[in-house]
Amino acid sequence: MPAGRPDLSAVLDQLCAEFLAALPSRMQAVENAWARLETGDTAAREALVQAVHYLVGSGATFRQPGISQAARTLEEQVMAGGGAPESGVALQALRDAVAAALA
Repeated sequence: MPAGRPDLSAVLDQLCAEFLAALPSRMQAVENAWARLETGDTAAREALVQAVHYLVGSGATFRQPGISQAARTLEEQVMAGGGAPESGVALQALRDAVAAALA
C-alpha cells in the first residue's frame, strides 16, 4: 500500500465499530417511534419508517446482515400499515438481531 493512504480494511473495521456503538441510540429512536405509534400518533409512522430504514442500509453496509433483514421486514410491515401483532413480531426480531450484534 502506498505511503499516506489509509488501509481500507482498517477504515471499514472502524466504521463498523462506530455503527455498533451507535446502535443503542438508533434502537431507542425506533422504540420511541413505536411507542408513539401505539398511542395513535400518526406522524410516528413516518418517524418509525425513517429510523428503521437507516438500519436497513447501514446494517448491510457495516457487516450486520441480520439487522438489515430484520429492519427491512419491520419497515415493509409498517409501510404496508401492518397491525401491532405482525409488526410487533418484526420489532422483536430486530431487537434480537441488535442484541446479537452487541453481544
